[in-house]
Amino acid sequence: MKKYNINQFTTEVWNKTYVDPALQRRLVWNSNDKKQYLQSLFKGFAYAPMMVADIQSCLDFCLAELERAETVEVSPCRLKDLKHSVKYYTALLGKGYRYISIDGQNRSHAIKAFLSNDVNIQGTVFRSARLTHNLTKKTFYEDLLRDAKDFLSVKDLVHVTIINTHTRGELEEIFVQVNEGVALNDMEKCSAQSSSLGKYIRSLAQRYEDAFRNQKGTVLNWNRKDDEDWICKIAKLVKFNNTQNTKVANHAEFWKNASLSKAQKDTVERILEDFNATMTTPEATKNKISHKWELWALVLGLYAVHRDNAFTTLNPAVFHTTVIDFFEDARDEGDKAFGKALTEWHKNDKKGTKPSKAGYVSHWIGNADTSAARQLCLDRYANDLLLRLIHEGAIQLNKPSSTADAEKTASA
Repeated sequence: MKKYNINQFTTEVWNKTYVDPALQRRLVWNSNDKKQYLQSLFKGFAYAPMMVADIQSCLDFCLAELERAETVEVSPCRLKDLKHSVKYYTALLGKGYRYISIDGQNRSHAIKAFLSNDVNIQGTVFRSARLTHNLTKKTFYEDLLRDAKDFLSVKDLVHVTIINTHTRGELEEIFVQVNEGVALNDMEKCSAQSSSLGKYIRSLAQRYEDAFRNQKGTVLNWNRKDDEDWICKIAKLVKFNNTQNTKVANHAEFWKNASLSKAQKDTVERILEDFNATMTTPEATKNKISHKWELWALVLGLYAVHRDNAFTTLNPAVFHTTVIDFFEDARDEGDKAFGKALTEWHKNDKKGTKPSKAGYVSHWIGNADTSAARQLCLDRYANDLLLRLIHEGAIQLNKPSSTADAEKTASA
């Protein structure tokens, strides 16, 4: 482990560090989180080291391992990882990077924000044998007295663990293990895997970030990569024509080994383009999604619209409202029907099979991660929903010849 003062850390380490989205949690610290960390750091209480991988050292290790593989038998998976790692590390060196961040992105950004005068501190912030510095008001770095700045320039406060002999695949394992203490969720573990499909999904998450971040704090937790989870769900719907479960716990194999054809990617992107449009309207921003079934309603609605490339969305705001209202009405009707069936069962002295919620839409759309539940929703409601969307002016048939033809196609 090496120790740096904050200026050294910023210039010698962090400014030359590549943040691989697969190997980092997202930036989730607010201003107060940064201030609390900085005060602990400046008092010398921040003992937990950050972690980076030295790119050149890791590249040298992989090249040596590949050379050794010419004389010693190596598994195909290991050989593939080594070759991928050499390309990965070489590309990063070519871009001027020296390190890869494994743990500590939020802490690093807090330090950089302070040095850039983007965050201030207050209270007793420096304490050592020769200096105790009390700030009675909120103070930025540029406002610090000379002795305080000198203290930060010489005191080795930042601890960094540098790893040197690992492949890209092993960095994934280290990232997961380092974060086990704060419980990486299934999607974060899945996202740490390197794959072509994973890279594609992460690129879509960046492209359509507004749609998911706009719902932050509700059932969509962008900070924990729920956006990648939902994009993965949509990709599975399209890839397997709605025949596979989409629970996040089942994503890993799909993420690592699956691929999408150009036509499938086009469909996924049409769905996401409209999802982004519907989720960023003023109405959607004001009335944020509060139930998972509402998300599934929108996704299934868009899947029904785009799976055969038969429709074009005209009005995202109307689409959003119409779909949510449609399924809310369907849920209400289904709940009433279930209640009536249950009452009749009791009146008949509980003869016959007891009515089950599993036979009604509230259960189907509430458990839409299972393919059977989604298919029941689509079989029962897709045609009626498409007709409603056409009637409300939310969608239209691609090159329709008449309203009658549009309604005929929607009900086919």
